[in-house]
Amino acid sequence: MKNAKISRRSFLLGLAACSAAGVLSACKGSETPASSASATPEAPASSVSELPSEMLFSEEDFPKLDGSTACIPLMAQMMADTTGMDLEQAQSIISVSTTAYAWENFGLYDTDTQMLVVYEAPDYVKKELEDANVQLESKPIGRDALVFIVNENNPVKSLTQQQLKDIYAGKITNWKEVGGEDLDIVPFQRGEDSGSQTLFKKLLIQGGELMDPPTELAPAAMGELVDSIAAYNNSANAIGFSVYYYIDQMYSQPGLRLLAVDDATPSNDTIADESYPLCNEFYAVIHPDAAADSPEHILYDWLDTDAGQDCIKKSGYVAVGPQATVTITTDSGEETLVFGARNAVTGDVYLQKAGESAVYTVASSKLNCFLKDKAALFGAFSPAGLTSSAIEAVSYTLADGETVSLKAMSEPVESAGSGTSEAASDSTAYQTVWRLENDPTADLDTDKTDAILTALSSYVSGQITPADGADLAAAGFDTPLVTVQVTTAEKTVTLRYASGMDGYYLMVEGDGSLYTVDQSTVQALLLPENALKPE
Repeated sequence: MKNAKISRRSFLLGLAACSAAGVLSACKGSETPASSASATPEAPASSVSELPSEMLFSEEDFPKLDGSTACIPLMAQMMADTTGMDLEQAQSIISVSTTAYAWENFGLYDTDTQMLVVYEAPDYVKKELEDANVQLESKPIGRDALVFIVNENNPVKSLTQQQLKDIYAGKITNWKEVGGEDLDIVPFQRGEDSGSQTLFKKLLIQGGELMDPPTELAPAAMGELVDSIAAYNNSANAIGFSVYYYIDQMYSQPGLRLLAVDDATPSNDTIADESYPLCNEFYAVIHPDAAADSPEHILYDWLDTDAGQDCIKKSGYVAVGPQATVTITTDSGEETLVFGARNAVTGDVYLQKAGESAVYTVASSKLNCFLKDKAALFGAFSPAGLTSSAIEAVSYTLADGETVSLKAMSEPVESAGSGTSEAASDSTAYQTVWRLENDPTADLDTDKTDAILTALSSYVSGQITPADGADLAAAGFDTPLVTVQVTTAEKTVTLRYASGMDGYYLMVEGDGSLYTVDQSTVQALLLPENALKPE
């Protein structure tokens, strides 16, 4: 969450302090300030962004960290980047007590730990913290994924989420049921205090059936599970799970393979765009009463700076930025709201008003209002905002380079009784007729010109936000079928239509979305000039 500085010392009394609160209240859900401090934000005692990162701390001043095993590389990089220490030396210093114990110790017991870098707490730990009325300040800083591992000798390359659920529910018990060999499936799990087990139950099982594994199939340590699948006496039968960065960076074992899930292979790219389906954030956590100039609060805030974001990426993780930035325009002016990610404990979403240091927590339903695309908000619509009656000129270029230019002309309607007198001229009726710009006397097939106007103003079937240029290429926009310039009295807009992936697509100049359109819409725009003339 790059733009949010989460400091409970500077939180306001309520979201009502934002003039946009009235707008936000249109979506159901409650909003709560992250603390009940004074209504005027207190200036921080020091400015992290003004200090060179290598001079933030000495080795002795660096805050005491705890957290999840899979976060050790990031913790070490944080220490190296903010102290100037050699990375290998930092790696030798960092130690953790694992996910559940880190949360429990930090929230319930008097320890010298000042900050957690940690995966989501197990449900039973969340309940313990809630029952003890423990308040912790947390924010997502990176994204990881739950991944499934099998022996490289297993021919199965991909499973669906439902197949994985059925395997761990004991409904699918043989690999031949999912395209493998005729061998019993040996499904490993982790203990209840494991961060990966928490993700497994949250992201995949989701309250569904889950069989109890034999003790030997529930290794205590993450590395033990990986070793078990690599060296189990029936290793070709085995399946287990971990988090991606542990497997990718910390404990990569020969003889293992990561499974694709729903045909998406886990990688930094698929985790970043969440095309891999089993993704989840991990968190930085401090005590809410930590002073603004305390080492832990300085480090906590530093993670939101460019240097902190670079540190997360340099460690090999996917950094988590704002989920949405919303600009609201009213008669009184403009306001920009930045929605961060969800709190690890409460599920609420952090909200910050641009230009202010205060940060609020709001119900996730408020964010969901702004995550809808145009189609979800308004139903079917014309993305270019065109109506056929408003179009005055059309010029389209086909894939072979031919350009066809049409213009609407106002011409008198001929009638059998029309004369040449001045009175007759005054009563002449006019109609709009479409003509070729380079051959204005040629008659055109009105059905075909009407079809062109209908296609340009037609509603789209769906909306996609492409992740990168590769998506545009896959949709066929490297070689569009037709590029159209449409002119109305108010504007000229460029439309491009292409064929690729699973159908036909439209892009509107200045709009980053892809829109799915019907084949008939595109075909109406693929006529060369001579095809527009009556046969």
